[in-house]
Amino acid sequence: MDRRRAQLGLQQLSATNLVTGRRLMVVLKSYYDGGNQADSLQYKILTLGGLAGNDKGWPLFESSWKRVLERHHADFLHTTDAVALQKYFSKSKGWSRDRVNRLIEGCAGVLEHCIDWGIRPMTVSIILEDYKKVLARIPDLLPVEYIAATHSVSLSILYGIVEFGQDLQCEFHFDRGEPFYGHFLDAWNSKLNRKGTYWDLIASVGQADMKKVPALQAADLLAWCVNRAHEDNKIKLPWQERILNIHRDKGWFDEKLLSKPLLENLKRVAECRFPRRKPMR
Repeated sequence: MDRRRAQLGLQQLSATNLVTGRRLMVVLKSYYDGGNQADSLQYKILTLGGLAGNDKGWPLFESSWKRVLERHHADFLHTTDAVALQKYFSKSKGWSRDRVNRLIEGCAGVLEHCIDWGIRPMTVSIILEDYKKVLARIPDLLPVEYIAATHSVSLSILYGIVEFGQDLQCEFHFDRGEPFYGHFLDAWNSKLNRKGTYWDLIASVGQADMKKVPALQAADLLAWCVNRAHEDNKIKLPWQERILNIHRDKGWFDEKLLSKPLLENLKRVAECRFPRRKPMR
């Protein structure tokens, strides 16, 4: 979004209803799913994919995604399993490489149109080897999942404010069973940590089953594409290139950026004494 459009948007999408004089509240819903784990012994990079949008856009996105699934006789998309032809997507259950590619091509088409519906894709990536190098110099460096989750939420809120104005009610949904949710929940639950208007905009934080939520399946697909491009150092599949070319907000944490943490954030989080969670390998 260019600066002129952003300025016009904030003027036109004022939080005042000119007819009734009552204030309007925009509900911004965001969904996040990780492409892999914070394990430097197995992976080079960790990426958290996400999508943020208002109530008007989500019904269009969800109905379009479900039509693609129905057309290809799939209950859901889990990219890692689909590409590997394993679990639900195994050959014994009727799946083939061509069938999987056709399914994901259809899902890529939905992602390509989501911006038209007011849905903003995003990815936040952390180079794991770089993180380990910086951690050796800065022992208080925040956990990988904490960085990914809080930065993703920041991108969502920034998008919401620019697109819809500051009268936001934000709802954040993480794929269940992943550590991103726990780290962000610690931050949100801490009164010591919750300072400033950033936190006042958050109405709820929760988990959901990605098999039942199209937005989480799309976030997983985004994260997978970014991770695989970095792991393989090249793009192998046509739909992967399409997805990577979709306009999205990005966070990229390499050694240079990780080496410049906000010291006040490190101090505040240390004072919060969040529960100990499994460290990165």
